[in-house]
Formats: sequence, C-alpha cells, structure tokens
Amino acid sequence: MKTINKTTIVLFTILFFSAFFANAQNEAAQSPPFEVQKIYPYISVSKAQLLELESLSDLKNENNKIDLEYKPSWVSKYISVEIQVCQDGELVKATSQNDIFTQAQKNLLAKADVEKEIQVKINYWPKNNLILNEPKMIDFSFSIDPKNKATFPEGEAALNEYLGKNVISKIPSNLFENYDMTAIKFTINTAGKIHHAEVFRGEYQDKKFAKINQQLLDAVRKMPDWKPANYVDGTLTDQTFVLTVGSTENCLLPILNIGR
Repeated sequence: MKTINKTTIVLFTILFFSAFFANAQNEAAQSPPFEVQKIYPYISVSKAQLLELESLSDLKNENNKIDLEYKPSWVSKYISVEIQVCQDGELVKATSQNDIFTQAQKNLLAKADVEKEIQVKINYWPKNNLILNEPKMIDFSFSIDPKNKATFPEGEAALNEYLGKNVISKIPSNLFENYDMTAIKFTINTAGKIHHAEVFRGEYQDKKFAKINQQLLDAVRKMPDWKPANYVDGTLTDQTFVLTVGSTENCLLPILNIGR
C-alpha cells in the first residue's frame, strides 16, 4: 500500500510539473511576434552602388521605390538629365543628354556629401499615342545609405531581450488576431538618443491597441542610448527604425519600406 502511495505521489508530481512547464511554454509561444527593422529612405543607394552607377536604371535596388518616380518605359526620347549634388556644402550640377551618366556626372556623384540628398531632373518626351505630345519633367531625389546602421548596446539579441522583458511579455496573447499589427516608429539621432517615437498610422488603428501602444511607446522611449549610424568617412547621421508587433502580412508593412 505504501508502495502504491509513493508511486501515485511520484506520478502526480511528474504530471503537475509537466503541465506547468507545458503551460509556460504555450504562453511563451502565444506571445505576439515582434521585430525591429530599419526603415529605408524612399529612394537610396549604398556608397558602393553610387560609385558603380552608369545610368539612371542602375539606381534600382531591392529596397527603394524608384519605379514609382521613374521608369525607362515612360520615355520616348530624353532631352536632358541633370544631376545636382552638394560638395563641401556647395551645390554643383552636371547635365547629360540621355539616361547614361557622363564622366562629369560620375565625378560629382563620387564626391557628393554623403549626408545630403542628390537631386535628379529628367526632361523628356513621353511615350504615348497623343497627337500633340509635350515634353515633361521628372524630378526626384535620393540619398546615400550609411555604412553602419545604428545599433542597440550589446546588439540585436540584447534589444529583443529588452523589449521582450519590458513590454512584449506583458501583451495579452489573444490581443492580435488574423492580420492585426501595430508599429512604433522611432529615430536614433546622431547622439544615439531616441527621437520622434510615435505610433505608425495610429489614426487607423482599433481602440483595442490604445493601451498596448502606450506601453510600447514607453518601452521604446526608455531604451538606453544606441550607437548612431555613420558613413564611410565617420560622419554620423540620424536613422529611423520601426518596432512591429503582430502579423507580418499586414497591408501597412510595404508602406514602411523595411526592405522585406
């Protein structure tokens, strides 16, 4: 009888702790997914890509939105392509007669101030079937990506641990359903400080996210200083990030331009 009682107690203890750990694992698994991603400028290139540009088409890469501003298929004939850069604080221009960069334009691009945007102006005859065709102009700018992005002290794993401990673990597991997502945009300035932390598209969100958005904002604003982003020459620059929580298939994600 004593043997049976001991066996029962042992089995009961094993079952109890098995259920406890299983429940803890389930709760951890039910925590909404989250990640912090760099937001790319609307149109940007790396310094290496900038030095290899031969034509307007070479500005294209997987992270920018140049196709929304310019496509070669829109052009029947080029009139002129002007490149304007900032060199040592002064604006300098060079013009070509088509979409192929001249040596003068390449030289300007190579010596452009890395923290300043580069302006492009395209005068062209559009490709269409209109009898009375008129010349048009496309005007856009692009920036140079920093060599090193801003980083959290001790790296990405430490950042995820900080957010998980201070806010993500406190989010109810059933708060995010289907394609629900919330996002907090913030900028790391040249001093490594959190700047302009805000809820992305908060005006379109359901009220059920109001409380958690405030908690997310508080956690982001209380983060320790980061190491700021910098260019090849050591020049420091601001850089914008976003903390997304919830579905990675939400329709607002492409607007953020996080390079997925």
